[in-house]
Amino acid sequence: MRDVVIGLVTGACLLLGIACGPSLRLEEQSTAYFEHCHAAERDPRATPDERIACWEAWIAHWSDATSSRSRVAYAESRLRALRACKEGNIVELADDLLDDAGLGIEDAALAVRQALGD
Repeated sequence: MRDVVIGLVTGACLLLGIACGPSLRLEEQSTAYFEHCHAAERDPRATPDERIACWEAWIAHWSDATSSRSRVAYAESRLRALRACKEGNIVELADDLLDDAGLGIEDAALAVRQALGD
């Protein structure tokens, strides 16, 4: 009887591992690409167009694979901010940062300077 229970538990664990494997792998790849885009934000060699393309690709291909809705919101917010900055719409950029991210004026000013590459 004990061998049967051990066999059933082992089989159940194996099935769960196989079933969860692909989703865990996708989550890990989504996280890695998110971190890649996040690192590009701090890389002075990355152009605004490259940063925009990175976030667009992450949203298009990896946002469904993440369980973190806050990452999706962050990526969308960064994309809006980068586009507004590229278009020279600093007022929209500051308003977006203040409203969506809940930033204070000092944090918004710092984010605008970072987006501009200063």
